[in-house]
Amino acid sequence: MLRTALVALVVTLVLYERMFRSPFATGFGDYQFFHHNWEFGRVAWARHGELPLWNPYYCAGIPDWGDPQSQVHHPLFFLSFLVGSTLALKFFVLVHAALGLAGMYVYARREQGLEAAGGVQKR
Repeated sequence: MLRTALVALVVTLVLYERMFRSPFATGFGDYQFFHHNWEFGRVAWARHGELPLWNPYYCAGIPDWGDPQSQVHHPLFFLSFLVGSTLALKFFVLVHAALGLAGMYVYARREQGLEAAGGVQKR
């Protein structure tokens, strides 16, 4: 299982290497929306010492506690205090993609009964 996770992480790093060419540059589209959410949460904690329950910087203020798209209560969010919200969000995307890839492989092997090579090939 550990080998599957490591291989999935390496494959994901290869697939997402473009994201790390400019490690401190933000993406576009939805990436900017989620980066904004991570940054406002980091600012609420770091500057104001508050729980990020309310986002005053979006649409004249929206609640964040009940927002289903909020990620500031995710365990990996606290990486933003160590490396900044841009790198933390990129790591978040990378980890989720690697876990999805590993989960897909394990599902193909266990539930579908495919051999090791068949778990990674197209049908």
